[in-house]
Amino acid sequence: PSKLSRLMYLEGICFLLLSSVGAFSFVMVSSYNYPGGDALSVLSSHLETIPNTNPVRVYIDVATAMSGVSLFGQRAAQESSERHWTFEKAGYEQENEVADFANFTHLLTEEREVTGFKRIAIVKGHPKLNVKTLDIATKDAIYVMQRVNWYKKTRVYN
Repeated sequence: PSKLSRLMYLEGICFLLLSSVGAFSFVMVSSYNYPGGDALSVLSSHLETIPNTNPVRVYIDVATAMSGVSLFGQRAAQESSERHWTFEKAGYEQENEVADFANFTHLLTEEREVTGFKRIAIVKGHPKLNVKTLDIATKDAIYVMQRVNWYKKTRVYN
């Protein structure tokens, strides 16, 4: 083998490694792209720790629905417990806006505060890769909320 073919071989290996690092980086960043789906999983896990088996009525806002809540996730949540789950996605048009959350036990929303509800979890999202520090920066994206006094022994996250 000539020097040129060795150089091209090493160059190919370097490009392959660089491409692998890039692909891995994009996969890591994209894992934070679906905070809505993560919020539904967090709510499901949270409810598994509560002995109360009252029905659950969950409001899903537009941001949550667009960022990962799917019928598959809803079905998985329903099948993971003995509770009866009801989901309502609303707010896509003005006439579909929910003016009163009184009928809901839980909210998955981008709103930081909702009267009558306490925050039980915060799900991070909106990832950005900082190339200088090789870190993935995220922001609070979806808030998992529970109606005040629905179950009294729940920890509140600020």
